[in-house]
Amino acid sequence: MRTDKIKDTLDNIKLRLKLLFSRASVTYVYQIEPGKLRHLQVHGLGLDDKIEHAEAYGLAVYPLEGAEAFVSSILGQRSHLVATIISDPRHRPTGGRPGEVVLWSRWGQTVWFHADGTAAISAPKAVTVDAPEVTVNAPTVTINGTDVNVNATNVAISAQSASLDCDDIAFGGEDAQPVARIGDLVNVTSGSSAGLHEIVSGSSKMRVG
Repeated sequence: MRTDKIKDTLDNIKLRLKLLFSRASVTYVYQIEPGKLRHLQVHGLGLDDKIEHAEAYGLAVYPLEGAEAFVSSILGQRSHLVATIISDPRHRPTGGRPGEVVLWSRWGQTVWFHADGTAAISAPKAVTVDAPEVTVNAPTVTINGTDVNVNATNVAISAQSASLDCDDIAFGGEDAQPVARIGDLVNVTSGSSAGLHEIVSGSSKMRVG
C-alpha cells in the first residue's frame, strides 16, 4: 500500500475524531413534532440547522436561545449532528454542596435535593398538584400560611386528639349561631326554668376555649 494513501486514510480518521464532539451556541429552537426529537439551529464551527436534540427519558426541556450545546457528530460526520447536552449557566442556581441535585428553570422554580437528606420545592408563584388521590405519610406535618382554604364535599379527620387555637370559630359559615360554653349564661325563655342560667357541665369529647 502506498504511504501517501495510508497518510490520507489516517488524516481522514484524525479529522473525524476531531469532529466527534464540538461546542456550539443555540440560535433557534424549533417546535417539537409528536414522536420525534426536537430540532435546533446552532452556531459552532459554522451554522448548522435542524440538528437533533437527544433528551434523557422522563426529562423534557425547551432550551433557550443562547444556551450552550455540546454536539456529537455521528461517525464523525458533520452532516449528522446530535446535541446530547444543553447547558445554560446564565440561569443555573449556585450555592450547592457536593453531591446535591437541583431541578430548576430560569423563572426561579427549583426542586432541590440537599446534602442533609432533605428535599425542598420552591416556586415564585403557585404550585398545583392534580391527582385523583394524594397521600402524605409523615410523623409531623406543618402548614404555615396566611390563608388556608379547604374545599371538599366530605372531610374526615381521625385523630386521638385535636386542638384548634383560634379567636373566632364559625361552624356553618358566617351566619352560624353562637355556641354556649361551661360558665356562660343561657337564656331559657319558657317553662319553670325561664331566665338566665349558668352552664355547669358539658361534653367530655369536645372542648371550646
